[in-house]
Amino acid sequence: MDSNDFIFTKEICENKLDHLINIVEKMEYTLETKISPDKTYSFWKNKEGA
Repeated sequence: MDSNDFIFTKEICENKLDHLINIVEKMEYTLETKISPDKTYSFWKNKEGA
């Protein structure tokens, strides 16, 4: 392993963080739609402006 493998620029960190946030949001949305299909108390309903 090269020592450069552990150097992350601000841009790389932001991209990785954005990617993780997208994954988590998709998981939350999927779980919520399975648990509460009518979305009566939906965070996503408010977020999407629906």
